[in-house]
Amino acid sequence: MTNWFRSGATGGAVAAALLIAAFPAWAQKAPLPTEVQQIPALNADLSQLTVSGLSSGAFMAHQLHVAFSDRIKGAGIIAGGPYGCSGGSSCQAVKACMNNEADPTLGSPMPGTDQLFAKAKELADAGRIAPLDNLKQSRVYVAHGVNDKVVSSAQAEGVVDFYTKAGVPSDQIDVACGPGKPCRDSGHATVSPTGPGNCSVNAAPYLSHCEAASGQDQSEPDELLKYFYADKLGGWKPPSTTLTGDLIKFSQDRATTVSTATYLLASAGYLYVPKVCRTQKCPVHVAFHGCVQSEEVLKINDAAANKALAPGQAPQDNSFVRDAGYNPSADANGIIVLYPQAQPSGYRIDPQPIPTPGTEQAGEMIMDIFKGTWCGTSASSSLIDLIGFRSNPEGCWDWFGYTRQAGIGDDDIWMTRDAPQMKAVMQIVDKLGQANN
Repeated sequence: MTNWFRSGATGGAVAAALLIAAFPAWAQKAPLPTEVQQIPALNADLSQLTVSGLSSGAFMAHQLHVAFSDRIKGAGIIAGGPYGCSGGSSCQAVKACMNNEADPTLGSPMPGTDQLFAKAKELADAGRIAPLDNLKQSRVYVAHGVNDKVVSSAQAEGVVDFYTKAGVPSDQIDVACGPGKPCRDSGHATVSPTGPGNCSVNAAPYLSHCEAASGQDQSEPDELLKYFYADKLGGWKPPSTTLTGDLIKFSQDRATTVSTATYLLASAGYLYVPKVCRTQKCPVHVAFHGCVQSEEVLKINDAAANKALAPGQAPQDNSFVRDAGYNPSADANGIIVLYPQAQPSGYRIDPQPIPTPGTEQAGEMIMDIFKGTWCGTSASSSLIDLIGFRSNPEGCWDWFGYTRQAGIGDDDIWMTRDAPQMKAVMQIVDKLGQANN
């Protein structure tokens, strides 16, 4: 496999300041809905279900795809890594499955994909995930920028290698950020015309715009949706400049039998329904936010930043649901987009106070915990994993086992079809497929 991920990578300092993009008319910052509704029955076409996500959302999208490959036909992995990388350990997740190349204090190499694929086969043979042969029919979109300082390029390579081992043909794997593509220069982010961050930054809200030589901004969500659906839909229309559909805030509590409070799912999620999908069967795409990208966390960070605005400075108003770039493409082509939401949860390690979940201070505390002595030995790593249950300060998805730690469930449940968060998402999807009356 040509190593597009590492060739041409550049070092040097990355600009930290976020820039305000000049958004087109359809991207003006309309407020998100506040009224919580029951999720609608839309008679959706669940035979063409696909998923994608950024960072922890990418790990989750890949994990869901592997576990439910009998139902999910494609996965978009933006700055994520291979199935089971964390081994169910918070310490291994950060030390081995993130940016160990850029930060030698994290140091631990990621597990080989031979080992990870063997684990997936073991779970498939036991009937705990779908048979891996289903993956051969999938389409996979993998994106990773050379300026990503949060998740290493080895993770993206591992995703490609995992799918290759599963028998996915190379022409069904789109390595999206090759030479000449704007997202090649991206930092840790979803690349979207409406992203407020400059292309190479590695900073919240992890939504960045990357401009092509032609002057046109790239949209990774548009590319991956087109890759999954253009053939099925008989062509592809450019993103809508005026949205015709409805952005809905729905009750996740009422849409699943899973205890959202116990397993750190937010009480409400979001849904974009194009107008045509009220009267015709439309496919469903599940878009997973990354860490610090849930709507609750973004709102917390925006409020904190807006307290310190300089005179004349525009207030910060970030939204993955609104600004990641899925809705305009979905609107033009008749695709329902589901935005499930994880729930942040703080914790205390004396003598430090609990930082506000999702804030920069929470992120710094997390990295301090995982570096050095906290994850320095097997004993301290085990302690971190033991106390890690319900500790999710940045609102990440469970790709490292926090929903089963402290004796809750068996060691592998977090990456099987019985994983609470994955089960909940699939139950919500099923609600969309129910007949509308």
